[in-house]
Amino acid sequence: MKSVYEIESIELFLVRAGWRDWIFVKILSLDGTIGWSECTESNGSTEVLSSAIIMLSKDLIGLDCRNVKTLTHTMRLKVRQSLPGVLWKAISALENALWDISSKCQEQRISEIVGMSALTVDSYEWPAYWSHCPTTRIRASSLVSRPRVSSLDDLNGLVSEIKLNQFKAIKSNLLSFKDGPKIFMPGFSKTVGTLPFEIPDDYANELNQILKYIEALSNNAFQVIVDLNYNVTPTLFKKLEPILHDAHVRWVEIDFDEITAFNAITSSTTLPLCSGENLLTLWNYHKLLSNPAIQIISIDLLWNGLTESLRIAQSAIQAGKKVTVHNYYGSFATSMALMFASMLPTHCVELFEFDFDDVPWRDDIVEKKPILNAGNLVFQNGLGWNNSLLIDEKNEYVIHHERVS
Repeated sequence: MKSVYEIESIELFLVRAGWRDWIFVKILSLDGTIGWSECTESNGSTEVLSSAIIMLSKDLIGLDCRNVKTLTHTMRLKVRQSLPGVLWKAISALENALWDISSKCQEQRISEIVGMSALTVDSYEWPAYWSHCPTTRIRASSLVSRPRVSSLDDLNGLVSEIKLNQFKAIKSNLLSFKDGPKIFMPGFSKTVGTLPFEIPDDYANELNQILKYIEALSNNAFQVIVDLNYNVTPTLFKKLEPILHDAHVRWVEIDFDEITAFNAITSSTTLPLCSGENLLTLWNYHKLLSNPAIQIISIDLLWNGLTESLRIAQSAIQAGKKVTVHNYYGSFATSMALMFASMLPTHCVELFEFDFDDVPWRDDIVEKKPILNAGNLVFQNGLGWNNSLLIDEKNEYVIHHERVS
């Protein structure tokens, strides 16, 4: 006899959202309960990730959606020679949707099911920072219907907006107004065979000018976070370091893909460093957790899955680090990230990442849009991720849909 908790179908939705596609997973049980997750990636392969989710979904049909940990573990065992990578992200997408549906089926909060000591209040406010500010207005202003930032003077209006919304901090990538507005991203390539523009040797002077201009406009109303990503060498970092010190940045975010640069940068700097947003599995965080120069650990819930994200966060806290959530996705992902943060000690969570600029209809496809109150993101407790997506295969924003049953 079939159980009402058996998985009847799993659906995948790709939604065109400006400069990237959002990816959503929907799980349906026999009794009609629905679980959702978001699993977007902007600089990876949407096609490969989507195919991996569909492939793994076929093994879940007919199984009990409440057995989240067992289903997640056995999916990893099945493809362990291909982990972590894209398949880890695919499994995490399914795991997170399973947590949503399992919580609703059992009428228990996710924190109760996983045994976490979590926030029990109905509402809580997390101090947020405006991410990719002014990055998005330099490279995608038309897509978000916001004023373009193309010069230092354009920062005047932007700073007024930051103050008006009372953000505690902003996070910017390496921007330049010399020879036209641009964002330096030599650590990423959009075109195979063509290397991105290298950061000029004299860029430190321009960054100094930009940060001093923002500091003068801000009048100490907010702090600046500078995201270096994979885009700087140890030599360039040394040039930028005194400028970042003088700007009193909240922290410097940086990623590493080889140990020589990691050792060269972290061995002597006194800047507060944050890292980890691109890492998968606790194993790959170990070098960050054991290094005193890394003060803040960034965790991507969508890519690691809730179970592994909690393990990473607990290890970071035990190592004396603060935790921040990598959250540059859609509004459903913000609900997921807020629920994840609610399962951690509040004093251990740093400022909460939030992309204020996005496609104008971002909140139209969710049941509950993010609430921003005086620079704080409002967490609301509930079952699952405490949100739902308002899309189906006929939705005007859906560009691809697949169903496994």
